[in-house]
Amino acid sequence: MSDNGLRGGPRTERPPPSPENRRRRQFDSDIPSHRQAQRRQSDENRRFNQRRSHPPRRGDRRFDDHAGPGRKPPPPPEREFAEGAGGRLQVFLADRSHSLIVGRNVEPDSIHWLAITVGGHSDDKVAGDGKDISNQIVGYLGYRKTQEITTELDQLFIDKLERNLTYSLVFIIVLAAFIALYVARLLVKPVLRLRKAARAVADGQFDTQIKVSSRDEIGDLCQDFNQLAESLAGNLKARQLWIADISHELRTPVSILRGELEALQDGIRPITRESVNSLHQEIIQLTRLINDLHELSLSDIGALSYQFKRTELMSLIDGVIDSRHNDILESQFKISHLKLSSPIYVNADEQRLAQLFLNLLSNTLVYSSQPGSLKVSYQCDKQNVVILWSDSEPGVTDQQLTQLFDRLYRVDSSRNRNRGGSGLGLAICKNITKAHRGMIKAVHSESGGITFIITLPLDSPG
Repeated sequence: MSDNGLRGGPRTERPPPSPENRRRRQFDSDIPSHRQAQRRQSDENRRFNQRRSHPPRRGDRRFDDHAGPGRKPPPPPEREFAEGAGGRLQVFLADRSHSLIVGRNVEPDSIHWLAITVGGHSDDKVAGDGKDISNQIVGYLGYRKTQEITTELDQLFIDKLERNLTYSLVFIIVLAAFIALYVARLLVKPVLRLRKAARAVADGQFDTQIKVSSRDEIGDLCQDFNQLAESLAGNLKARQLWIADISHELRTPVSILRGELEALQDGIRPITRESVNSLHQEIIQLTRLINDLHELSLSDIGALSYQFKRTELMSLIDGVIDSRHNDILESQFKISHLKLSSPIYVNADEQRLAQLFLNLLSNTLVYSSQPGSLKVSYQCDKQNVVILWSDSEPGVTDQQLTQLFDRLYRVDSSRNRNRGGSGLGLAICKNITKAHRGMIKAVHSESGGITFIITLPLDSPG
């Protein structure tokens, strides 16, 4: 190659650098080497983009250098390179022997290379030494898209972003843990109170109550627990009263028998027919009480045997009234049995149902004033029959109405014991009615006494 250069023209001396270029060179010398390399690469990318955005035109020197006679302009860059989308763009520069001049060493297959050729006018096709240099490749320009971090500033940004994300994640985890602990405490606190109260009830403290502070499912559960504790306390009190009443009822006739027998033994009272009859009556009273207690206990545990069959109700009540005909005449009672025109059939055990109405009749004869009255009437619908059993005065108070079916309950215990009542008849009536899938209740009657309302299901024909 001649001294005149590749173009074959005379070598021209470079003009001295301007003051601005000297200041720029001085500034570049103060910049670290890796920053200078980054800046040079940025300048090369900017010049390359300017050439890409302003392609050479016909008549332009740059166009003529590539498009001589019989030559085609180089093909445009690939669309991927032209758009530069989807990642960062790395530019590489290599000589014609593919030795890398600018850029980092990467896999060659990932780089798209563009050949750099020299040539132009017809007078530029021959170098100074006579060689043809038209379309001669002097180097290669390469590019590739990458997702890798290529600058120190980007690396610093990524590091700071990762650090901030780590701090944020730790803060969110700690905050979520505190919130979860607080919510769990709110949810578990009423359960712990309920557990403590359940243990207290299991130990026999039936007066335990839980304060209801919410209206959700936990609050409903606490209310149900309070009702359960109240029911257990009521059952305990009823059992205690039941045992006390049984002891009292059994002790009274036994004490009378013992006193009379001791009087006969000591000769204080002579052995006569009247004294023997008195002892016999006390024994009958004690036997009746024991039988009532036995039947009530059997009905409570469901051990009473029932033999259900189709039964005509009005004729059964007639039979009960006829069985106490002498007692009715002696007590001067007037009984009105208001029958319906058609028979009433129920599915019942005749013996147990007769015992129910016999207990009601005995209750009326014992506790109503003499002379008294009794009215029995019926009301029927498609499914049930209602028996209205109304006696005459004296009546009871509203509070006493709710206690009539309690075991061993008497309105006047001293008078009723002398007249033979045990206080178990109405409790047995309630159990028998329940066994027949019916119900019984007491209200005030129009004649000043009590009306017992018994509801029983009708028996369907066939």
